[in-house]
Amino acid sequence: MLKDKSLSWKELAVCYAPGIQPKSAVRRLKLWVLKHELLHESLLHSGWNEQSLVLTPQEVRMIFHYLGRP
Repeated sequence: MLKDKSLSWKELAVCYAPGIQPKSAVRRLKLWVLKHELLHESLLHSGWNEQSLVLTPQEVRMIFHYLGRP
């Protein structure tokens, strides 16, 4: 399952937006994360770094919790 493994931003983003270019999907997903206050705060509180290229399983689960599964 996706929520039980580390994923790159690209891997996760294309799941949420399969019909657009991967770079655009990543930009869109990062924007959603930054604009969603509760999600953003939860990620920061868990030790997430905005510059990280890979999301931990915990971070993926948080994104699914707040944004829903792709």
